[in-house]
Amino acid sequence: MIKERTVFVLGAGASWHYGYPTGEELVTKIIEAAERFANYCDHRVNSGQTIQVIPKYVERHFGAAGGGGAAIHGWSKVKEECKLLIERLQAVQPILIDHFLAWNESLRPIGRMMIAAAILECEAAKVVRKGWYRYIVHKLVYGCAQSADLFKNDMRFISFNYEASLEYHLFKALRSIDIIKPDDARQFITVDRIVHPYGCVHTDIPSDEDFIDITVAKTLGEKFSTPLSFAKDFEPRQVFLDRCLAASENLKTIDPHDKEQDDASLARAQQWIRDAGVFTSLGTDLTRTIIEESGCGRQ
Repeated sequence: MIKERTVFVLGAGASWHYGYPTGEELVTKIIEAAERFANYCDHRVNSGQTIQVIPKYVERHFGAAGGGGAAIHGWSKVKEECKLLIERLQAVQPILIDHFLAWNESLRPIGRMMIAAAILECEAAKVVRKGWYRYIVHKLVYGCAQSADLFKNDMRFISFNYEASLEYHLFKALRSIDIIKPDDARQFITVDRIVHPYGCVHTDIPSDEDFIDITVAKTLGEKFSTPLSFAKDFEPRQVFLDRCLAASENLKTIDPHDKEQDDASLARAQQWIRDAGVFTSLGTDLTRTIIEESGCGRQ
């Protein structure tokens, strides 16, 4: 049990054992996701199938004209965005995608969507090496005689990661322990325990049912079946892309344009750090820099 007020600040490397990329690896995965999306747009235009089963992100690029011409324009415009994102990422080779998007305002919408695509794909892969979350579970439950004792732990997490692996694995583990009631496990994790100052692809603890179809993600840019089937070729891709768009709208980049939009989360993170008796930073060497830039660091 952890009774001294303890705060963990998590950077990208903190979730590496659970299949998520470091900051630079995330850039590579974003490029891969953008290439697939660009290829999908290209296949839709070349096949002449431009006006059926449209992902919301593409629909937003149709313009006011309507009809087939607007549809072709929409698919072509999104393809151009993907290609430009890829070209600039390869040229800059940014250390952090967040700073890159701060410098390229025109690419923020597609950039955020591809961040979400990359994160959701890693999540669905369910890669689990022996990581440090299990030690947290042990410390939380050790000394608990009954379920309510879980709340005697004074531990908080500030995650600068866009994924919810911490919530997922803690909840799954706590629910696998008889003395911990599922409702207590959920309340412990969700009520004033974990904050994502720059957003998360999930707004609640994710379950396996929330994960995307990883096969659709990986085959997004492949050519369609013969004969073409809307149900097989278009609809799963639409579901995936709409999911990525929805998830991306929860994300904020680490720059002045976004970081003040969720003052409550930032204020809470700042207060946790000020009140901490034990402060631990996990992830990359850049985590402390991120903390300072966010205003979450101690003076």
